[in-house]
Amino acid sequence: MTDETPSVSELKPPTLRRTRRKLAFRVLALLLVWGVIEAASALIIPTLVHYTLLWESQKVIAVTGAPRSNEFEVVHPYVGWVQNRDIRSEVEAFGRIMPINSLGFIDSSESVYKRSDDKLIVGIVGGSVAWQLSIQGEEILKRRLAEVPQFANRDVIVVRLAQSGYKQPQGLMTLNYIYALGGEFDVVINLDGYNEIALPIAENQEADVALVYPRMWHGRMVEMTDPRDSAVSFRLLQVRAARQAAAQFQLDSVVGKLPSSQLIWYLRDKSFQRQIVELQAELLSRNNARGRTFADGGPRPDVANRDESFAEEVAIWERCSLQMFHLCAANGTLYVHAIQPNQYVTNSKPLSEKELEACYWPDNASAVAVRDGYPLLIDGGDRLARQGIHLFDLTRIFEDHPETLYVDPWCHVNEAGNELLTNSLMDRVVDALKAESVEN
Repeated sequence: MTDETPSVSELKPPTLRRTRRKLAFRVLALLLVWGVIEAASALIIPTLVHYTLLWESQKVIAVTGAPRSNEFEVVHPYVGWVQNRDIRSEVEAFGRIMPINSLGFIDSSESVYKRSDDKLIVGIVGGSVAWQLSIQGEEILKRRLAEVPQFANRDVIVVRLAQSGYKQPQGLMTLNYIYALGGEFDVVINLDGYNEIALPIAENQEADVALVYPRMWHGRMVEMTDPRDSAVSFRLLQVRAARQAAAQFQLDSVVGKLPSSQLIWYLRDKSFQRQIVELQAELLSRNNARGRTFADGGPRPDVANRDESFAEEVAIWERCSLQMFHLCAANGTLYVHAIQPNQYVTNSKPLSEKELEACYWPDNASAVAVRDGYPLLIDGGDRLARQGIHLFDLTRIFEDHPETLYVDPWCHVNEAGNELLTNSLMDRVVDALKAESVEN
């Protein structure tokens, strides 16, 4: 080696410096690209979905695997379905936060109470109209019950057993269920009619499901495994499991909080959704090709035509009410049954412009069912009244009210409508209580 030749030790520091500079440059470039990706993702996500909805979806999917139209409900062995407490613990309704109680009913009460001299236990049974009335009309209900002398100093407990979509015999089965658990009532109010007439015709019969079965039963059973569809069902289960794991990762990991990770999850979840829809469509196609199974359709309807279907619906409704009456009588409980109003009952209300525009679809299958079937239901109510039941027809309580009361094309009313409905109902309940008191 000559004196002019640099040693290895003399070459090393500049080489290291260059290597370090390159490494630092690459790290900075990566950080810059990462920052741009995160910033872009943060800007893109709000154009696709609200962040709050994104997080809520992840929570639901992490528990259920795939949200459905009825993800908040769970099949129940006795009453068809109740609310799924594993998915949510409360709901907001009319400015109030209503908890899901231990039995799966949307109620601030626990459903099962024992009678006492200082309490008046009032059960509310029916569908969504009954449930809404039990919330918006609660104070009216309590105030009106206080008008009855023997109840003036009692604490009124409203037990909400109504659920959106319930139709008989779900009301009867729910009452039986609470009695089986040891519950007691002073008064049971059954407000129904629309679901019993509209849903069996517009939904069950159209889907070849037994009229007496809960609404959309075939939809609730779509992912129950038929042995003939095990391969497709297994693939569906795999996709749902992968979707569930992805959502859980987003919730649990630090990386999952990054905008880029959220965007990737959103796009990936859309792919999962498409796969689920395709597999469900394949299951449905197989099901339709061979007809309804007993699991999702129940016993075949023994009806030859639409008129016979209406007759069977009304007969089921009457029998259920009569059994509720006997059940309440056997337990020393006053039973009051009322037929709810509906805009499709002929000449039952002068509809406002707003109602005609947004709340009146006369050609809808449910509307036609009400128009054709409610007269039969009202006749059935007359038969029940002749058997000693406190049965009241409330279908015409709005006939002198041209103001807007209905809020949708189905059966629901606004706060003013609920006030009128509650007062009309409680007029009858108070009279029935006073009559029972005189008789006893």
